[in-house]
Amino acid sequence: MTPKELVIQCLKTIQDTRDAGQRWYTLISGCLIELRFIRCSCDHGVFILTTPEETCYIALETDDLLFISKTRAPFLRLKASLEQLFDLTVCEGSVLKFLNLHIVQSPSGISFDQTRHIQHVILSEYFKDIPPSSIKRQMYPFPLEPSFEKQLYEAPPLTGVELTAVTKRFRFAFGHVVGGLMHITTVSRPDLAYSVMRYSGYMSCPNLPIFEALHLTMCYLYYHPHLPIMCSSKQSLPTTSIQTHWKTGFAEYLPGDYGDGLATFADADFARCLRTRRSVSANFHLLHGVLVSWNCKKQPITALHSSGAELTSLHRAAFKCSLLKTFLTSLGVFIT
Repeated sequence: MTPKELVIQCLKTIQDTRDAGQRWYTLISGCLIELRFIRCSCDHGVFILTTPEETCYIALETDDLLFISKTRAPFLRLKASLEQLFDLTVCEGSVLKFLNLHIVQSPSGISFDQTRHIQHVILSEYFKDIPPSSIKRQMYPFPLEPSFEKQLYEAPPLTGVELTAVTKRFRFAFGHVVGGLMHITTVSRPDLAYSVMRYSGYMSCPNLPIFEALHLTMCYLYYHPHLPIMCSSKQSLPTTSIQTHWKTGFAEYLPGDYGDGLATFADADFARCLRTRRSVSANFHLLHGVLVSWNCKKQPITALHSSGAELTSLHRAAFKCSLLKTFLTSLGVFIT
Protein backbone atom coordinates (compact mmCIF):
# COMPACT_ATOMS: atom_id res chain seq x y z
CA MET A 1 0.00 0.00 0.00
CA THR A 2 1.42 3.35 -1.04
CA PRO A 3 1.28 6.53 1.11
CA LYS A 4 -1.13 8.02 -1.41
CA GLU A 5 -3.62 5.18 -0.80
CA LEU A 6 -3.58 5.92 2.95
CA VAL A 7 -5.01 9.42 2.41
CA ILE A 8 -8.79 9.73 2.76
CA GLN A 9 -10.32 12.49 0.69
CA CYS A 10 -12.62 14.76 2.72
CA LEU A 11 -16.12 15.49 1.54
CA LYS A 12 -16.71 18.99 0.24
CA THR A 13 -19.37 19.66 2.89
CA ILE A 14 -16.83 18.95 5.64
CA GLN A 15 -14.26 21.21 4.02
CA ASP A 16 -16.78 24.04 3.82
CA THR A 17 -17.22 24.08 7.60
CA ARG A 18 -13.57 24.88 8.19
CA ASP A 19 -14.03 28.57 7.43
CA ALA A 20 -17.21 28.96 9.50
CA GLY A 21 -15.39 31.22 11.94
CA GLN A 22 -14.10 33.43 9.15
CA ARG A 23 -17.56 33.67 7.58
CA TRP A 24 -19.08 34.63 10.92
CA TYR A 25 -16.44 37.30 11.46
CA THR A 26 -17.06 38.68 7.97
CA LEU A 27 -20.77 38.89 8.76
CA ILE A 28 -20.52 40.54 12.20
CA SER A 29 -17.73 42.91 11.21
CA GLY A 30 -19.71 43.97 8.13
CA CYS A 31 -22.70 44.74 10.34
CA LEU A 32 -20.57 46.83 12.69
CA ILE A 33 -18.95 48.72 9.83
CA GLU A 34 -22.41 49.53 8.45
CA LEU A 35 -23.19 51.02 11.87
CA ARG A 36 -20.24 53.42 11.36
CA PHE A 37 -17.78 51.48 13.49
CA ILE A 38 -14.16 51.53 12.36
CA ARG A 39 -12.07 48.37 12.66
CA CYS A 40 -8.82 48.81 14.57
CA SER A 41 -5.83 48.50 12.27
CA CYS A 42 -3.72 46.68 14.88
CA ASP A 43 -6.36 44.31 16.30
CA HIS A 44 -9.25 43.27 14.06
CA GLY A 45 -11.23 42.21 17.12
CA VAL A 46 -11.58 45.84 18.26
CA PHE A 47 -14.00 48.31 16.71
CA ILE A 48 -14.23 52.05 17.38
CA LEU A 49 -17.18 54.43 17.08
CA THR A 50 -16.38 58.13 17.27
CA THR A 51 -19.21 60.63 17.83
CA PRO A 52 -19.12 64.33 18.69
CA GLU A 53 -20.03 63.43 22.27
CA GLU A 54 -17.79 60.43 23.00
CA THR A 55 -15.73 57.53 21.68
CA CYS A 56 -17.07 53.99 22.08
CA TYR A 57 -15.24 50.67 21.79
CA ILE A 58 -16.26 47.09 21.07
CA ALA A 59 -14.12 44.05 21.92
CA LEU A 60 -15.20 41.08 19.79
CA GLU A 61 -14.39 37.47 20.70
CA THR A 62 -16.23 35.05 18.38
CA ASP A 63 -19.90 35.75 19.25
CA ASP A 64 -19.25 37.64 22.51
CA LEU A 65 -19.11 41.44 22.45
CA LEU A 66 -17.99 43.83 25.17
CA PHE A 67 -19.24 47.39 24.56
CA ILE A 68 -17.67 50.35 26.37
CA SER A 69 -19.14 53.86 26.39
CA LYS A 70 -19.63 56.76 28.77
CA THR A 71 -23.40 56.95 28.26
CA ARG A 72 -26.17 54.42 27.51
CA ALA A 73 -27.41 56.06 24.31
CA PRO A 74 -24.81 54.45 21.93
CA PHE A 75 -25.35 51.09 23.62
CA LEU A 76 -29.12 51.25 23.13
CA ARG A 77 -28.70 52.17 19.46
CA LEU A 78 -26.30 49.27 18.91
CA LYS A 79 -28.60 46.87 20.75
CA ALA A 80 -31.62 47.88 18.67
CA SER A 81 -29.68 47.48 15.42
CA LEU A 82 -28.26 44.04 16.27
CA GLU A 83 -31.59 42.72 17.56
CA GLN A 84 -32.99 43.16 14.06
CA LEU A 85 -30.37 40.72 12.76
CA PHE A 86 -29.52 38.30 15.58
CA ASP A 87 -30.94 36.77 18.75
CA LEU A 88 -29.11 38.54 21.57
CA THR A 89 -28.50 37.89 25.23
CA VAL A 90 -27.71 41.27 26.76
CA CYS A 91 -26.25 42.05 30.16
CA GLU A 92 -25.45 45.52 31.41
CA GLY A 93 -24.58 47.03 34.74
CA SER A 94 -21.75 47.58 37.17
CA VAL A 95 -20.89 43.85 37.35
CA LEU A 96 -20.34 41.97 34.10
CA LYS A 97 -19.00 38.62 32.93
CA PHE A 98 -17.12 38.59 29.63
CA LEU A 99 -15.85 35.12 28.69
CA ASN A 100 -14.38 34.05 32.06
CA LEU A 101 -13.50 37.59 33.15
CA HIS A 102 -15.35 39.15 36.07
CA ILE A 103 -15.55 42.94 35.57
CA VAL A 104 -16.64 45.21 38.42
CA GLN A 105 -17.22 48.97 38.22
CA SER A 106 -17.50 51.00 41.41
CA PRO A 107 -16.78 54.56 42.62
CA SER A 108 -13.25 53.36 43.36
CA GLY A 109 -12.64 52.38 39.73
CA ILE A 110 -12.88 49.33 37.45
CA SER A 111 -11.37 45.94 38.22
CA PHE A 112 -11.31 42.59 36.46
CA ASP A 113 -10.32 39.15 37.66
CA GLN A 114 -10.74 35.45 36.94
CA THR A 115 -11.49 34.40 40.51
CA ARG A 116 -14.56 32.32 39.65
CA HIS A 117 -12.75 30.51 36.85
CA ILE A 118 -9.81 29.81 39.15
CA GLN A 119 -11.96 28.51 41.99
CA HIS A 120 -14.61 26.59 40.05
CA VAL A 121 -12.51 25.18 37.22
CA ILE A 122 -8.84 24.98 38.19
CA LEU A 123 -8.81 24.60 41.98
CA SER A 124 -12.00 22.55 42.36
CA GLU A 125 -10.61 20.01 39.91
CA TYR A 126 -7.10 19.86 41.33
CA PHE A 127 -8.07 19.71 45.02
CA LYS A 128 -11.17 17.56 44.57
CA ASP A 129 -11.88 15.40 47.65
CA ILE A 130 -8.89 16.91 49.48
CA PRO A 131 -9.70 18.47 52.89
CA PRO A 132 -8.68 22.14 53.15
CA SER A 133 -6.77 21.49 56.37
CA SER A 134 -4.28 19.31 54.48
CA ILE A 135 -3.46 21.99 51.87
CA LYS A 136 -0.16 23.62 52.74
CA ARG A 137 -0.21 27.39 53.06
CA GLN A 138 2.16 28.81 50.46
CA MET A 139 3.17 32.48 50.42
CA TYR A 140 5.02 32.55 47.08
CA PRO A 141 4.27 30.79 43.79
CA PHE A 142 7.65 29.19 43.13
CA PRO A 143 10.38 27.76 45.41
CA LEU A 144 12.97 30.42 46.23
CA GLU A 145 15.55 28.26 47.98
CA PRO A 146 18.89 28.01 46.11
CA SER A 147 19.00 24.29 46.91
CA PHE A 148 15.88 23.74 44.79
CA GLU A 149 17.70 24.83 41.62
CA LYS A 150 20.36 22.20 42.29
CA GLN A 151 17.74 19.51 42.87
CA LEU A 152 15.95 20.51 39.67
CA TYR A 153 19.21 20.34 37.73
CA GLU A 154 20.32 16.95 39.08
CA ALA A 155 16.97 15.14 38.94
CA PRO A 156 16.57 12.90 35.85
CA PRO A 157 13.47 13.24 33.65
CA LEU A 158 10.62 10.85 34.38
CA THR A 159 9.69 8.36 31.70
CA GLY A 160 7.57 5.26 31.34
CA VAL A 161 6.43 3.62 34.56
CA GLU A 162 8.03 6.29 36.76
CA LEU A 163 6.15 9.10 34.99
CA THR A 164 2.91 7.16 35.24
CA ALA A 165 3.43 6.59 38.98
CA VAL A 166 4.21 10.26 39.70
CA THR A 167 1.27 11.41 37.58
CA LYS A 168 -0.99 9.06 39.54
CA ARG A 169 0.45 10.36 42.80
CA PHE A 170 -0.30 13.99 41.90
CA ARG A 171 -3.58 12.89 40.22
CA PHE A 172 -3.11 14.99 37.07
CA ALA A 173 -0.85 15.10 34.05
CA PHE A 174 1.79 17.82 34.28
CA GLY A 175 0.83 19.46 31.00
CA HIS A 176 -2.87 19.57 31.92
CA VAL A 177 -2.29 21.64 35.06
CA VAL A 178 0.32 23.90 33.46
CA GLY A 179 -2.05 24.58 30.55
CA GLY A 180 -4.67 25.93 32.95
CA LEU A 181 -2.09 28.14 34.64
CA MET A 182 -0.90 29.47 31.27
CA HIS A 183 -4.38 30.75 30.49
CA ILE A 184 -4.90 32.74 33.69
CA THR A 185 -1.30 34.00 33.63
CA THR A 186 -1.78 35.48 30.17
CA VAL A 187 -5.07 37.18 31.06
CA SER A 188 -5.04 38.32 34.68
CA ARG A 189 -2.33 36.81 36.91
CA PRO A 190 1.11 38.36 36.36
CA ASP A 191 2.27 36.95 39.71
CA LEU A 192 2.37 33.49 38.10
CA ALA A 193 4.34 34.54 35.02
CA TYR A 194 7.73 33.38 36.28
CA SER A 195 6.38 30.06 37.56
CA VAL A 196 4.60 29.24 34.31
CA MET A 197 7.71 30.16 32.35
CA ARG A 198 9.76 27.66 34.35
CA TYR A 199 7.12 24.92 34.05
CA SER A 200 6.79 25.37 30.29
CA GLY A 201 10.38 24.17 29.89
CA TYR A 202 9.46 20.77 31.36
CA MET A 203 6.27 20.02 29.43
CA SER A 204 7.81 17.10 27.52
CA CYS A 205 10.18 15.81 30.23
CA PRO A 206 9.07 16.67 33.78
CA ASN A 207 10.97 15.39 36.78
CA LEU A 208 10.00 14.90 40.42
CA PRO A 209 11.16 18.32 41.74
CA ILE A 210 9.16 20.19 39.09
CA PHE A 211 6.05 18.16 39.98
CA GLU A 212 6.53 19.14 43.62
CA ALA A 213 7.05 22.79 42.68
CA LEU A 214 3.85 22.72 40.62
CA HIS A 215 1.96 21.42 43.64
CA LEU A 216 3.31 24.33 45.72
CA THR A 217 2.10 26.74 43.04
CA MET A 218 -1.38 25.23 43.21
CA CYS A 219 -1.31 25.61 47.00
CA TYR A 220 -0.32 29.25 46.55
CA LEU A 221 -3.21 29.73 44.12
CA TYR A 222 -5.60 28.08 46.57
CA TYR A 223 -4.83 30.70 49.22
CA HIS A 224 -4.53 33.60 46.74
CA PRO A 225 -7.33 33.10 44.19
CA HIS A 226 -8.51 36.72 44.13
CA LEU A 227 -5.90 39.18 42.88
CA PRO A 228 -7.78 41.59 40.59
CA ILE A 229 -6.18 44.16 38.32
CA MET A 230 -7.56 47.53 39.38
CA CYS A 231 -7.95 50.73 37.40
CA SER A 232 -8.46 53.21 40.20
CA SER A 233 -10.31 56.47 39.82
CA LYS A 234 -8.34 59.64 40.41
CA GLN A 235 -10.26 60.35 43.58
CA SER A 236 -9.34 57.02 45.18
CA LEU A 237 -5.56 57.26 44.75
CA PRO A 238 -3.70 57.42 48.08
CA THR A 239 -2.21 60.78 48.98
CA THR A 240 -0.27 59.75 52.07
CA SER A 241 2.49 57.23 52.52
CA ILE A 242 2.26 54.00 54.51
CA GLN A 243 4.52 54.01 57.54
CA THR A 244 5.82 50.77 59.01
CA HIS A 245 8.06 49.98 61.95
CA TRP A 246 10.54 47.13 61.95
CA LYS A 247 12.84 45.77 64.57
CA THR A 248 15.81 47.38 62.83
CA GLY A 249 14.17 50.75 62.19
CA PHE A 250 11.51 52.70 60.32
CA ALA A 251 10.32 52.32 56.74
CA GLU A 252 8.04 54.37 54.52
CA TYR A 253 6.19 53.21 51.40
CA LEU A 254 5.35 56.10 49.10
CA PRO A 255 2.39 55.85 46.68
CA GLY A 256 3.48 54.99 43.16
CA ASP A 257 3.54 57.86 40.68
CA TYR A 258 4.02 56.57 37.14
CA GLY A 259 2.77 59.70 35.37
CA ASP A 260 0.04 59.91 32.77
CA GLY A 261 1.83 57.98 30.04
CA LEU A 262 3.15 54.50 29.40
CA ALA A 263 5.70 53.31 31.97
CA THR A 264 7.87 50.25 31.34
CA PHE A 265 9.92 48.22 33.80
CA ALA A 266 12.41 45.55 32.74
CA ASP A 267 14.76 43.23 34.58
CA ALA A 268 16.87 40.15 33.93
CA ASP A 269 17.94 37.18 36.03
CA PHE A 270 21.42 36.23 34.83
CA ALA A 271 22.05 32.53 34.07
CA ARG A 272 19.06 31.34 36.08
CA CYS A 273 18.80 27.97 34.32
CA LEU A 274 21.62 25.72 35.53
CA ARG A 275 21.13 23.35 32.63
CA THR A 276 21.44 25.84 29.75
CA ARG A 277 22.76 28.90 31.64
CA ARG A 278 20.19 31.01 29.84
CA SER A 279 18.97 34.17 31.54
CA VAL A 280 15.39 35.24 32.17
CA SER A 281 13.85 38.47 30.90
CA ALA A 282 10.84 40.10 32.56
CA ASN A 283 9.01 43.29 31.68
CA PHE A 284 5.89 45.06 32.92
CA HIS A 285 4.01 47.91 31.27
CA LEU A 286 1.71 50.34 33.07
CA LEU A 287 -0.67 52.80 31.43
CA HIS A 288 -1.67 55.63 33.81
CA GLY A 289 -0.48 53.47 36.67
CA VAL A 290 -2.51 50.40 35.61
CA LEU A 291 -0.77 47.17 34.63
CA VAL A 292 -1.72 46.43 31.01
CA SER A 293 0.96 43.99 29.81
CA TRP A 294 3.55 41.66 31.31
CA ASN A 295 5.95 39.01 30.12
CA CYS A 296 8.50 36.63 31.58
CA LYS A 297 10.55 34.48 29.24
CA LYS A 298 13.90 32.79 28.84
CA GLN A 299 16.31 34.60 26.59
CA PRO A 300 16.99 32.82 23.27
CA ILE A 301 20.78 32.78 23.67
CA THR A 302 23.17 32.45 26.58
CA ALA A 303 24.40 35.84 27.76
CA LEU A 304 28.12 36.05 28.44
CA HIS A 305 27.71 38.58 31.26
CA SER A 306 24.97 40.21 33.32
CA SER A 307 25.09 43.41 31.26
CA GLY A 308 24.26 41.43 28.13
CA ALA A 309 21.28 39.84 29.87
CA GLU A 310 20.03 43.25 31.03
CA LEU A 311 20.38 44.75 27.54
CA THR A 312 18.45 41.85 26.00
CA SER A 313 15.68 42.39 28.54
CA LEU A 314 15.61 46.12 27.82
CA HIS A 315 15.41 45.45 24.06
CA ARG A 316 12.41 43.17 24.54
CA ALA A 317 10.70 45.67 26.82
CA ALA A 318 11.27 48.54 24.37
CA PHE A 319 9.93 46.47 21.49
CA LYS A 320 6.78 45.59 23.45
CA CYS A 321 6.39 49.22 24.49
CA SER A 322 6.53 50.23 20.83
CA LEU A 323 3.80 47.71 19.96
CA LEU A 324 1.59 48.98 22.78
CA LYS A 325 2.07 52.57 21.70
CA THR A 326 1.13 51.67 18.12
CA PHE A 327 -1.98 49.84 19.35
CA LEU A 328 -3.07 52.75 21.54
CA THR A 329 -2.51 55.18 18.69
CA SER A 330 -4.78 53.07 16.48
CA LEU A 331 -7.45 53.46 19.18
CA GLY A 332 -7.07 57.21 19.13
CA VAL A 333 -5.17 57.32 22.42
CA PHE A 334 -1.96 59.33 22.10
CA ILE A 335 0.54 58.91 24.92
CA THR A 336 4.07 59.92 25.77
